[in-house]
Amino acid sequence: MSLVNQRHHLVLLFTDLTDSTRITADMEPEDYADLLTRLREITNRIIAHHGGEVVRIDGDGALCIFGYPLAHEDAGRRATEAALDLHAAMAELDGLYAPGLKLRLHSGIHAGVVLLRSGDLVRGRYEMLGDATNVAARLCDASSPDGLLVSAESLGGDANFFVTGQPQVLSLGGRRKSIQALPVLGRSDAATRFAARTRQRLTPLTGRDGQRAAIDEWLDGGPDTPATLLLHGPAGIGKSRLLAQVASDARARGWRLARGYCEAYLAARPLQPFLQIAAELSGGDAADLPAVTGPIGAEVARAAHGAPLMVMIDDWQWADDASRDQLAAMLAAAPAGRLRVLLASREGDAALPDGVAQVRVELPPLDEAAAHAAIGALLGTQEPGVIARITEAAGGSPLLLEELCLAQASRAATPSGEARGAWFDLAVQARFAALPPADAAMLRQAAIIGHIVPAWLLAAIQGEAIGAAMLDRLAEADFLYPGETGSTLSFKHGLTRDAVYAGIDLALRRDLHCRVLDVLEQRAQQVGETGLLDALAYHGGAAGQADKARDYAVRAGDAALAAGALDRAQAHYRAAFDWVETMPAGEPRTALVWSLLNKFGLASIVDPALEQLPVLERAAALLADSGDPAAQVRSAYWLGAIAYGLGLGQRSVGYLTAARRIAIDAQDDRFIHQIEVKLAQSLMAAGSYAEAGALFDEVLPRFDGLRGRNNQETLIYALCCRGFMLGDQGHMAEAEALFAQAETRDPAALTTMRPSLVTQKAALRLWQGDWAGAEALAREALQDCTRTRTRYLAMMSHALAAFARWRSGGGDAEVARMEDTARWFQGHGNSRQRTSLVFGWLTEMMAARGDAPAARRYAAMMVQRIREGGDRLGEAMAWRALARLEQRRERPGRADHYLHLADASARHRASPREWAGNRLCAARLASARGDAKRAAEEARQAAETYATLGMEMLRQRAEALAPTH
Repeated sequence: MSLVNQRHHLVLLFTDLTDSTRITADMEPEDYADLLTRLREITNRIIAHHGGEVVRIDGDGALCIFGYPLAHEDAGRRATEAALDLHAAMAELDGLYAPGLKLRLHSGIHAGVVLLRSGDLVRGRYEMLGDATNVAARLCDASSPDGLLVSAESLGGDANFFVTGQPQVLSLGGRRKSIQALPVLGRSDAATRFAARTRQRLTPLTGRDGQRAAIDEWLDGGPDTPATLLLHGPAGIGKSRLLAQVASDARARGWRLARGYCEAYLAARPLQPFLQIAAELSGGDAADLPAVTGPIGAEVARAAHGAPLMVMIDDWQWADDASRDQLAAMLAAAPAGRLRVLLASREGDAALPDGVAQVRVELPPLDEAAAHAAIGALLGTQEPGVIARITEAAGGSPLLLEELCLAQASRAATPSGEARGAWFDLAVQARFAALPPADAAMLRQAAIIGHIVPAWLLAAIQGEAIGAAMLDRLAEADFLYPGETGSTLSFKHGLTRDAVYAGIDLALRRDLHCRVLDVLEQRAQQVGETGLLDALAYHGGAAGQADKARDYAVRAGDAALAAGALDRAQAHYRAAFDWVETMPAGEPRTALVWSLLNKFGLASIVDPALEQLPVLERAAALLADSGDPAAQVRSAYWLGAIAYGLGLGQRSVGYLTAARRIAIDAQDDRFIHQIEVKLAQSLMAAGSYAEAGALFDEVLPRFDGLRGRNNQETLIYALCCRGFMLGDQGHMAEAEALFAQAETRDPAALTTMRPSLVTQKAALRLWQGDWAGAEALAREALQDCTRTRTRYLAMMSHALAAFARWRSGGGDAEVARMEDTARWFQGHGNSRQRTSLVFGWLTEMMAARGDAPAARRYAAMMVQRIREGGDRLGEAMAWRALARLEQRRERPGRADHYLHLADASARHRASPREWAGNRLCAARLASARGDAKRAAEEARQAAETYATLGMEMLRQRAEALAPTH
């Protein structure tokens, strides 16, 4: 049958003879021809054995595929097993053609979406187009002699079936994204998928209390309790993980355990699970047992006459007929109440003989609370947006939670890696290929609509509502389920929808998006477009209708911005920029870019990210030719504002100084106050407190008479920043007055700015020594951040709360949480504004532990913040911590050196608060050296300074070190 532009998820194996040019030169032509014949025979035999297909053999190289025409969920494992066998077979030919001649292959494996067409004599059995083909070939080229490089996403958890070397991050020329590759060295001793997955960090067993209780009740039941329990649920739902826990529980209750498993890979040996069970009971190896023709099930049952026996068989859905017969025989021969059989299956029917009772326990997806607990255990403290995205994408699947958490955790090493690996797409394709054609067509249309599928929309596109029988089949196949309301359907996982969508041919995809767009526009005319704008923007873009896509993206962004959904607003405006660039140059494009520049800036300013700067730079480039100074001013302003938000204080000062100069030269004062107040904030961030204070005092009064929400938000934030700077210096009364003034401003504007206001107030409480007050404010701020999805402020709130709890007597949990936040701040593209505070706090924590290497490491991160942004907020604190640490290590010279650096920091920021903290540190150093007089004097100076600053709690602590006589 002819193939024309069919998309398929495939695994591709390229393999080539190493050093073939030299080998050819040293061999007689007849011998080389014989070698190629043997190589082709070996390749055809081994690839077919592992369920693959040889597409093309070019001389001494071959291209093979796995996943077509038969889809396999373990295609990545099959390809890797085949490559190892090919390498071993080739090595057996060593010395055959010449003494000492070693014959080796080098191979590469990658997976992805490939466009298949019928081939010819030149292209091979199939013509294959797509990035995956190129990547596999490049991995082959990059592998060493006898080496095998496999992209990590091709294997997923199946990588643990193999022994692998250190992962390599490869930047392949001409390809924008880097790729993580695993050098495969051989096979591991993992026999089952669960055994393989236990080699990496598993999702904690959470959210399964009800199922464990049901299994415990069954296990403790009397002779009348059914001997068989079927634990069923779809792939990745955590059956094997629960089995491991149940096995431990049963063993503790006195049950003897015997386990087996079924598998589909390479047509497993008949009676495989019972051979494994018999071997475990006898203390032998299943591979050593002869072929069985007798009643092995009855033999296993006899073991239950001794200690009570629990038999566990995983992946029962792949059991062969002989194993099913022996299960029935085992149940019939077992003594009453002495045997329990737990079958884990993807299917809800164990196919037991008629009349044999069973207990059924279903494993549903993890609920939100359990998913959040699992993510927290795997990743530690994370921004609310990450937790929400992983929870939504995983759909309650522990397997997907693990993979998504691993992807998130490794993002620093592989910033361009995709969260949804090719291994997952292959597993989805294997299930999709088994659907009846009508079900597959319906599922494609649902995938076009999205993760959540309005039933009316699907019916409008299909021409009729989805039938109950079809929906049951799609739910049984673990694809589509009834939604929480009767009006929607939903994919089990968002990633499942994405995998199905990726396999839809481009022409069909665009046609279906056009149909959805038409239906949505008709609906908008009837009920209004308010609730449909996101969908209209998405489908307009996916349909390739530039004008509609651009218009809907702008309007959807406006609606999201008005609702405070800033991340969605940014995404829509970014899409609008993409479509704007397709417009011809001229006034309409310039006007739209001007508008989008300001809207995108407003959506980004509360939660800056590095990825926002290229968008603003694109806008600046589009406006550069307009000749309008106002456009240049606004472009430089937004670049400066985002650089400030990212913690790049000195870079921000440069942008804003340029914006100010252009505005003054053009005698355009319409925006000068916005520029100058942001410049004041940037000077503060860069540690230039004197300049910042003077500019704040000059520009803040100008805002008193300005109306409008944007002006009020600017004023609220500026008042908080001025107050924060005064608080850092120790002028607490003035700082509190500015925060109080900010809280009296426009309520709508205050709602937007509250997370920032409360977070900065929490820092003031810490500086005053009010640990409980700081923690309470940080928790309040975190709630606001979760609502508004402001990532930076959420993580800073976590850090503030953790340090406050630690100062109140907390321990390792608070240190771990603080380290989690530090890792986030160090992550690619995340804001580092004021993060020298975090590194200063961590230096203090590690110094208190006596962990000198860790304390110095975090102090070095603090110094790096000074160099990259001028951020000195945590500097003096870090130096004091190192001074105390060195004094405990009896190195007074080093301690004095660090205290001197702390004094220099206090002077740089003109901070009597820090100076008082340094005096208190000096008092402790002197006391440790036995110099009571100096200790008392230093403590007295600290107490007097704290009293002058109105910092009562710290004054009391200082006076405790300065007793009066």
